[in-house]
Amino acid sequence: MALRGLKLLNLDKYIIDIIGCDQCINHKPDPEPMLKGAASLILPPEECLCVGDSPYDLLSGRAAGCKTVAVAWSLFDKSTFFSLVKPDYVIEDLAELSKIVKAINEKRN
Repeated sequence: MALRGLKLLNLDKYIIDIIGCDQCINHKPDPEPMLKGAASLILPPEECLCVGDSPYDLLSGRAAGCKTVAVAWSLFDKSTFFSLVKPDYVIEDLAELSKIVKAINEKRN
């Protein structure tokens, strides 16, 4: 289902792996899915952004050591979402993600 959505959005060419519940023993909010994703990218989790529409996505990312990005188009109401996790960033539109990545990369250099 994830690959189908990525293909519809023409984003599949940017994705090298999908870590689903069938690849993990422990599921979100456990860090295992995010740690496996970082390992697939051959990056330390600290160099990864966890983008999610669920607080459990971000709790998993935070536990793994990733910076977290909440998207505004969640099925969770905002008060519930933000009572469970405080993301590092919140975006209203997917295009904002590239600005965050650019800003992070500029800080490093």
